[in-house]
Amino acid sequence: MEKILLERMDSLMKNKLFVCLLAVCLIIGLSMNASTEVLTGGDLVEMFAEELEREMGVMELQMNLDRGEEYLILDVRSTEERNEGFIPGSDHIDFGIMFFRIGNFVEDPEQEFIVACQSGARSTIAAKLLQDMGYKPVNLAGGYLSWEDAGYEVEMP
Repeated sequence: MEKILLERMDSLMKNKLFVCLLAVCLIIGLSMNASTEVLTGGDLVEMFAEELEREMGVMELQMNLDRGEEYLILDVRSTEERNEGFIPGSDHIDFGIMFFRIGNFVEDPEQEFIVACQSGARSTIAAKLLQDMGYKPVNLAGGYLSWEDAGYEVEMP
């Protein structure tokens, strides 16, 4: 009887030790996570911009269009932003659904296409994620605002 009692006490001690170790690991893990910096949207854009394979400025795009080059330009801004004006010939697809419907616009993943937004931030994120999905996006640096500021033609809905 004494032997059984000692074995049970030993088992309980092992269980308590295991629970204590688990609690310590959890506390350490939580404290490490709490001290981790949180990324801002700007941090994400900066990080993704460094990983983009291709980016194009509005002047380069306009010069290429003037030479007769054709581009699929995806405007990933909101409908409200697009209603204020857009790059001629661009197709609209809201940023939020673009990743689910990109195949409706780009059938061949090897085809280069332009991704444009209002100022270049969302298009940087979109281009990086599309790139990771296996597509060949080209981010339009500065977005629609740079296009408009350069005095290039703008269409209205």
